[in-house]
Amino acid sequence: MRKRMKKILMLFDEAVEAEKQYEFQNAKHYYKKIAALFPESPEAEIARERIDDMDALSQEKRLYRRID
Repeated sequence: MRKRMKKILMLFDEAVEAEKQYEFQNAKHYYKKIAALFPESPEAEIARERIDDMDALSQEKRLYRRID
């Protein structure tokens, strides 16, 4: 159980760090992994919500890149 929690938290930390770096598709990858590997965990519920957000943020990032 402890090893499982450690893995979830590691993946979640990676996802959050990717978001901070504006690497939304990388963050999405980590969130999908959490949702797939640990579907019943509370973190998976958060991850599923964040997956859709990552698509929206990626589109917004592309829009701003075109404006520059």
